Amino acid sequence: MHRRRTVATAVTALLVAGLAAAPATSAAESSAARCRLPAATDDLGSGFPVDEQALPAVGTLRAAMIFVDFEDHPAPRGSLLKAEANLRSGIEYLEDVSGDDLDIEVTSSDAWVRIPELSTAYPFDRGLSYEDHVRYIGDAVEAADADFDFSDTDVVWVVATEEAENISFSPTTNHLDVTADGNHLTHAVTFGHDQWRWGGLVLAHETGHTLGLPDLYLFEAPPDDPGNWDATVGGWDLMGLISGQAPEYFAWHRWQLGWLGDRQVVCAARARRAPPWSRSRSPPPAAPPTTRCWSCPSQRPGPSWSRTARPSGTTGRS
Repeated sequence: MHRRRTVATAVTALLVAGLAAAPATSAAESSAARCRLPAATDDLGSGFPVDEQALPAVGTLRAAMIFVDFEDHPAPRGSLLKAEANLRSGIEYLEDVSGDDLDIEVTSSDAWVRIPELSTAYPFDRGLSYEDHVRYIGDAVEAADADFDFSDTDVVWVVATEEAENISFSPTTNHLDVTADGNHLTHAVTFGHDQWRWGGLVLAHETGHTLGLPDLYLFEAPPDDPGNWDATVGGWDLMGLISGQAPEYFAWHRWQLGWLGDRQVVCAARARRAPPWSRSRSPPPAAPPTTRCWSCPSQRPGPSWSRTARPSGTTGRS
């Protein structure tokens, strides 16, 4: 059996919510559109539009959450609720930060689903191949299929027991090739042992990939600053550093995803000084219409995701 749980959305004033909107004119919208950097890659990126591999970020996202364990690492009795609670804040984060534009409907397993292979059959390290990743997801879907209806699933979330430390990290694929209940499944995230350090924000980060957003950390640190993988955006965007000071989506990314409209963006031809938005009713400038762009800090009251969506004292990226 399975249960369907629709996560309630709590609308929170984030970024520009509540700001006075500019007049609804085509001129204002076309002005903002001048700042839209065109997509420069056929993969995840920061240009417009997001790549066609992305799931829609507006509307209902239907997720199948499968909690899995293994013969060599069985889940302890009573651990299912802990696993579900660990990631729940990431679902709430996405709904809140979208301004109620994204509704996530989760169907989750009522019990741990036993994977037919030992955990060691899946080589989870930074060299995990696409084939091995898809095989792991496919085994989870097949093991759960008797009790799940995948016919309307958009994304599969496979959550490994905390006991399986060798399922070490949490990768995403937007190119899954698994069919269940007549539905060709194309998107999946597998949550490994790092989820227990990072909490729900790892779900929000990885879901960002399924919606078309790229990683903002560096894959090679600067030669003059070895070890600084976060030299580009620091801890100011969730797609850069999950454990950063302000792990939220940049306004730019929210604009990409359709969570901000053109009327909420000012395309400035020259540098502008913006007061703290908690004291201003003006829409924020987004970027000058050149190849160089910038974003504005948000100084506002509201929930602190750095405190509420992950365990305290943690660091890391995925």
